[in-house]
Amino acid sequence: MVIESSRSSVKFLSFKLSRVRYVSQPEVQQQELVVTGSWMEEVNRLCLWRFDYGEQIDSGRFKPTSEQEDGVSPGVLGDSADEPRLVHSIVHTGWVQDLKVHRPTRLIVSASSTGTLEVCRTDDTSMKLSRLTSPWMPFGQTPFPSNLPIALSTLSLSSDGKQIYVGDDLGRLAAVQVDRLPVAADVTDAQISQQEQPMSNDFSPISQTGADIASVNALERVDASSLAGVNQLGQLKVWDLRCGLDKPQQRLIRPSETQPLYCLSHHPGQPHLLAVGGVEGSGTPAYIWDLRADQYPLTEVACQGRSVWEVGFHPRQPQHLYLATETAGLLQISCRNETGSWTGFKGSRRKLVVGSALPTGTTARNVISFDMTNTQLICGHSDAILQTTSCETFSPSETQPLYCLSHHPGQPHLLAVGGVEGSGTPAYIWDLRADQYPLTEGACQGRSVWEVGFHPRQPQHLYLATETAGLLQISCRNETGSWTGFKGSRRKLVVGSALPTGTTARNVISFDMTNTQLICGHSDAILQTTSCETFS
Repeated sequence: MVIESSRSSVKFLSFKLSRVRYVSQPEVQQQELVVTGSWMEEVNRLCLWRFDYGEQIDSGRFKPTSEQEDGVSPGVLGDSADEPRLVHSIVHTGWVQDLKVHRPTRLIVSASSTGTLEVCRTDDTSMKLSRLTSPWMPFGQTPFPSNLPIALSTLSLSSDGKQIYVGDDLGRLAAVQVDRLPVAADVTDAQISQQEQPMSNDFSPISQTGADIASVNALERVDASSLAGVNQLGQLKVWDLRCGLDKPQQRLIRPSETQPLYCLSHHPGQPHLLAVGGVEGSGTPAYIWDLRADQYPLTEVACQGRSVWEVGFHPRQPQHLYLATETAGLLQISCRNETGSWTGFKGSRRKLVVGSALPTGTTARNVISFDMTNTQLICGHSDAILQTTSCETFSPSETQPLYCLSHHPGQPHLLAVGGVEGSGTPAYIWDLRADQYPLTEGACQGRSVWEVGFHPRQPQHLYLATETAGLLQISCRNETGSWTGFKGSRRKLVVGSALPTGTTARNVISFDMTNTQLICGHSDAILQTTSCETFS
């Protein structure tokens, strides 16, 4: 059973957050587990949090646990009663520079300021983080006489979770095979926290290496053969993984800008489109890049924020883009052109709608990390605040159930779909040849549509069994009698009752028809037969 959630909370922490990620798939509306990483602390940690678990913790039925910070005292972190609740934490070697979750397998991969890579996994039964690998250095010991570690700056995962792509502050790149990483050794927590520079001379997990000319700030696996990255010089590069990481296949530069780029994220339905964020400089801090373009960004995202730390498209409604900014909080930027596609802008800013994604009254403005599902947002503020809220872009009508569908008898790519009304119409005509949006909204009353069907011989007439308006007949009155001529307009739809005048039972739950007759069942145990008036 899918549970609707409207949770919104602000939680104050005792440590500084660097990354926050949901563990479950984005389609799951009730998210239960969240993982966070910390930085700039004497002892840094990966923490596992759970929603709706306060009663079990407060009653003592579940006891949160934390690894020891040293050989003597337990490292129990303080936690408040606000959601989500801390259930487990483990000590992390150095600052958590980046954190990625492979949701199908619950693998969690972290990049450290000490130059190490670590892999762990969540356990839904015990509510714990389990280490799968020991801290491992993909680039070995530092080449400098000072022997200071070179931090890993970013990482990315392949879609199957078997490959990790890492970059560091020197611009070095590596592709790492997860199944070849050294298995976690049986060491004490004290050894983990006190380990200044983990040693590793085994480079067998590395399948490819390469280098950039500056610090690599973000990597993103675009598709099966491409890896994209942004660096400290404001460059975006794309490597063809079939040719290796030695030389990028594409190099894109912001016009008249050499300010750093910090983050990037690809469009879920159009992987050639990348959202990129960085330092504002003399222009905008964010862009939409089209990898098919030769040199310049397709769209400048005009917004405030000074710097953009993380960026991401909504997983189900990618016409909405989210930016974690330094001074403007978490921004939501919506593409309001007719198709809802970023490719229609051609550089114009006029159809971008910019606003805050956080509730009114939120005072903490520097959002450094965030993650989202179809219906929820969670973000970490620089002043040790973990905030959860709903995605306001996902209106109630868009998350209401759909109950029925029926295809056009002469054009099977056209589907009539019905469901709960919500804040919009309860019925649509969908064209399967269209990328994303309904061709025609079936503007009608009825609250809910239980069954839907085209007339078998005159498919310009559509019938809907509704909860409050009985059996409706919607007719397409354009010249051709075809639903494809509407292009979203409701003006040529004629809506009326398909039942005789005086019918009082309004909740029709099922119906069927022939060329000349209709039969329907009402919720109050009535079976009604009538003629199809549309068939003259």
